[in-house]
Amino acid sequence: MNEPLRDPVKEWGAGTVSLQMEDLLRDAERETGLKDFGDNAFLEPLRILLAAAEGEGRLHRYGRGVLHGMVLHTLRNRLHVQSYWKRHPQALELPIRSPVFIVGMPRTGTTLLFNLLAQDPAHRWLPQWEALTPAPPPSYNPDQRREYAVGANRLIDKVLPGLRAIHSTGPDDPEECGPLLRNSFESEQFWVLFDVPSYLDWLGKRERTRSYRYYRNQLKLLQHQRPGCRWLLKSPAHLLALNALLAVFPDANVIQTHRDPLKALPSFCSLVGTNRGLSTAAGDFQRLGAETAILLSDRLNRCFEVRRGAAGHFHDVQYQALIQDPIGTVEAIYRRFGFDLTEEVLQLMRKFLTDNPRHKHGAHRYSLAQFGLDADTERARFRDYTARFEVPLEQG
Repeated sequence: MNEPLRDPVKEWGAGTVSLQMEDLLRDAERETGLKDFGDNAFLEPLRILLAAAEGEGRLHRYGRGVLHGMVLHTLRNRLHVQSYWKRHPQALELPIRSPVFIVGMPRTGTTLLFNLLAQDPAHRWLPQWEALTPAPPPSYNPDQRREYAVGANRLIDKVLPGLRAIHSTGPDDPEECGPLLRNSFESEQFWVLFDVPSYLDWLGKRERTRSYRYYRNQLKLLQHQRPGCRWLLKSPAHLLALNALLAVFPDANVIQTHRDPLKALPSFCSLVGTNRGLSTAAGDFQRLGAETAILLSDRLNRCFEVRRGAAGHFHDVQYQALIQDPIGTVEAIYRRFGFDLTEEVLQLMRKFLTDNPRHKHGAHRYSLAQFGLDADTERARFRDYTARFEVPLEQG
């Protein structure tokens, strides 16, 4: 069947829609003409997400349309991914060797570092258009996949015009792993976009190895479509599941970024609060601040445990060093992992820095007080982290 190109602006902004799981599954099957979603482990997180959104999310009418459209697109992705694997079983046999993962608390320079390393042609990264629709219907062509990503960006610009000052991305830009992780319905991105604390609590207790295998197999599918030398991947969310990541990618090279939590914490709160404008009219910023502080602290505590037995996988990058000397930071990464760094690649990186100065899309302003956070309390909460990684404290 020729599946039509979707327009996120129209589809996600729909009026009255059903958020019943059975209705969404049926609609995805009807629209694609496919029945096989693959491993049914995704049903539990999907059910918990939908229940949390209905019970806690305070969704406005537009927000219901956004969640409906996102879940439906994700279900279509699962159907098309499974269909692709059936048509091309050899894709699952492709090896993924020594992938590079950039992890770290949100707002610690992960995006800058990701974009710099993506200038190297030796790195195979996810453009946004590919991440959003990893396995298109056979009737699609690459231009249609990109058109969908253009529509998604148009939606964001329409509803959240201030987001680009906080986090700017486009259809051809390197995209983090969140969209692929969403296809198992095990992703913190749902919490970022929707006020679903019970879903986040459930996700924090979930053993994630199974969903990381699904994520890895999507990478194999993408590698089958468009081969590359070495995967370059990025998501702050990987910090919550480092044990699963290393179990599935035992030869991973992991770059962890670090920043003063009293700067990273309110910046992340601001990002989440802005994103939730898609789904709810009035956010509880004090509760958001408390939840986010606990989330980041939990991430870092788990990271300590994993790194005790896997130190050889990691290279640490301080945010201040990255900002002050980005090229020197990159050179240290290449030395650490034994990668070749040519003058041609360095020139590409320098050009990227020239073309993309800080605050290109406007300054991002935030404070602890906006989110009911106390500096002394948070300094104590993260003291072990800043001491363990010798994180420079920032003024102001």
